Parts: sequence; structure tokens; C-alpha cells
Amino acid sequence: MGELTSHSTDNLVNICQRVLSSLTMFNPGFASGPFAPPQHPFNQFSRHQQLVKKTCDYLLSNLDKHLTLASISKAMFTNRNTLSGAFKKEVGQGVAGWLRQQRMEQAMHLLITTELSIQEIAIAVGYPDQANFSTTFKHTFDKNPLQVRRAMRPSG
Repeated sequence: MGELTSHSTDNLVNICQRVLSSLTMFNPGFASGPFAPPQHPFNQFSRHQQLVKKTCDYLLSNLDKHLTLASISKAMFTNRNTLSGAFKKEVGQGVAGWLRQQRMEQAMHLLITTELSIQEIAIAVGYPDQANFSTTFKHTFDKNPLQVRRAMRPSG
């Protein structure tokens, strides 16, 4: 066996880094300690934070759909208890409450920025029943959608 030179040491380090990198690609938990390769900041989020972010993105993309905790959990490949617990921990409220809040904020935005009818807005934010939508809207904003729409129109 020959003497280790600076060149052979560099080659050995490169080989070790490639092996570690390939191992961590298949098992992210493998690398730890001072030799762990740098990770993307998103990988530093906890599993619950990643689940909640993915769920929020999914919910915001599907505001118009009929969503249940069971259907959301299925789409996130998890169970209801895990999803509910993660949401309560990370967001401070349940999935249904957060979804309702997002729907109402989107409804307010649509009322102010579009000429869509209240029925069309209700459907766009996942409320096929306009009466149920109006009740939830009034409970959220202390005004019904028609009152908000009238207040936004200039007097003439």
C-alpha cells in the first residue's frame, strides 16, 4: 500500500461525500452530525409543519370543492387525528375553522373586486347553498354579503 498524498486524500474525501450524498438521498435521516450535507431550509421544517403547509396549499386550491376532514386526510395520505393534531399545533385552530376563514376571506375579495352574483361567489368558495353562505359570511364579518356589496358601490 502506498503513501497517502494530498491528491489521494482529496479523492477519498470526494468519494466519501458522494457516498454520503447518495445514502441520504434514499434515507434522509441517515446524515447527521458535523458531516451532514447542507439541506434546503424546507427540509428543516418538522413533519407536522410540512403536512400543514401541503394541506393549506391543497385547501386553497380547492376552496370551491366539498371537502371533509376524511377526504382531506385521504388526499394528504394521513389520518384524521394526525392531520387535526398537526393543524391545531401549527395553526392554532382546526382544519374546518381555517378552511371557513379562507373561504370567507376569498368571498370578501370577490365581493369587492368582481361583479359576480352572490350566488356565484357562494359556489366559488364552496357553498352551494346561498343561505348557508350568507349566514356564515354575516357571522364572520357582522354584515351580510349584500350589505358589503352595497357599501362598496359608490352612491349616485
